[in-house]
Amino acid sequence: MYSDLCIFKSMKVKILDSWNLKDFGLLVELILHAPGLPAGTKLISLSGTAWVVKARVLYENALDLHKRFDGEHEIFSFRTGGRDAVLKSEDKFVFYYLFDSKEDAGKPLPGETLEVATG
Repeated sequence: MYSDLCIFKSMKVKILDSWNLKDFGLLVELILHAPGLPAGTKLISLSGTAWVVKARVLYENALDLHKRFDGEHEIFSFRTGGRDAVLKSEDKFVFYYLFDSKEDAGKPLPGETLEVATG
């Protein structure tokens, strides 16, 4: 699994935006230069606030276009006008994930850097 790779353990992601969506959870738009974030991956901010990845969000109307990564748990949503937007976003390494903020951490802020927790 990717969490066993040295490059994965030193990986960082940059937050572009995040939204607490009723009946869905914490949706996070981020820049990721790695082969995905498996469910259960813990990400920590520089201030020590932590979030856990629940799933990658893929858009049903663009499933054939998404970059797919082994080891990720995927959930599906609909995005209006999403096909072109998916291509443009993923070409810039922009992906959407659902986070579980069990620690009542609020949401990560735009521009914030999160690092994969080791150990």
